[in-house]
Amino acid sequence: MRKLTILLFCIACLAATPAWAEEYEIGMVGAVEERSWAELGSRVRHLEAGSPIFPGEQIVTGRQGKVQILFSDNSHLAMGPSSRVHLQHYLYPHDTHELPGLHLVMLRGSFRFAPGEMALYFRDGIRLESPMAVAAVPGGMSGHHIQPGREQHFHLYQETQYPMEVRSKKSARKVQLDGVRNTVELSTRADIGTPRPMLTSEMTIHSDVSVGHKGRRFGYGQHTPAFIAIDTTEPGDEVIVPVKTDSRWLGMQP
Repeated sequence: MRKLTILLFCIACLAATPAWAEEYEIGMVGAVEERSWAELGSRVRHLEAGSPIFPGEQIVTGRQGKVQILFSDNSHLAMGPSSRVHLQHYLYPHDTHELPGLHLVMLRGSFRFAPGEMALYFRDGIRLESPMAVAAVPGGMSGHHIQPGREQHFHLYQETQYPMEVRSKKSARKVQLDGVRNTVELSTRADIGTPRPMLTSEMTIHSDVSVGHKGRRFGYGQHTPAFIAIDTTEPGDEVIVPVKTDSRWLGMQP
């Protein structure tokens, strides 16, 4: 009877293991400013510099939050305030059966992305998706403003001979952005527009997503999330939802 009790206890412990413990770490938070967190199902972790990042998570920033994510292939994603991205797929390095790939779904907000080593070996494997478009970034750096009914995709600079490509989900029309500081817009009414040079007012994509001196930075580290119930709603929100967070970083919140 005692052996059966111990067995049932072990099974219960395994069933209670957080979803993060079953995933592999694909990167880390390189810098963060104000409030940012990661969601996976019903669990939420507050992010600090050095926090691990896992596939399948949604990374979210608060109204004044900014975060910079460093992937294991040295790809770099910076997010501005009130932004949300889904880390839908990440595989690097690859084995003999699967090709490497990075698939991010930008749901809202401001983003700046620079591909890493993955682009050198499999330039078609990087996919940046948004509600209205899919962008391929084979090298260089791109910027993205995602708003309801309107999107802007920027080609900030180019490192390779291959241009950035943006395809409309609505019409399947593709446009290419090459050179430096070009942009294309999409809207629910006009679909995808014609590429044009960036305006001076649009250059704020750099500062919109950059973590300032008051942000916290950290080197790479492996951490196993631990969870306690807290509240992650922003001031002024009407509904307070209890969620989970990584208790290791609670004392380090800005």
